[in-house]
Amino acid sequence: MLVCMGPSHESRHLLDARDKYRILIRGTVDASWLDRLGGMTVSTARLADGSAATILSGELVDQSALVGVVNTLHDLGLPLISVERVASESSNR
Repeated sequence: MLVCMGPSHESRHLLDARDKYRILIRGTVDASWLDRLGGMTVSTARLADGSAATILSGELVDQSALVGVVNTLHDLGLPLISVERVASESSNR
């Protein structure tokens, strides 16, 4: 169940904050699409079932940029496995 709460000072900060993310997808990304992935680093891996996976990692300027990357993956037809916020700007200070 998804519970939506009104905007708070903390959530608004997180929406506008520069953060590092790690995105895991099933399949591989063609090099011609890399410029649409927000400058994230691309590496490949194998999932437990032996299928190919791509790991995108790097810093995005805000959650709007994250949505842009996720939408690009959707446009490519690549199934999203996980999105993890690795570190935030405020935790690096």
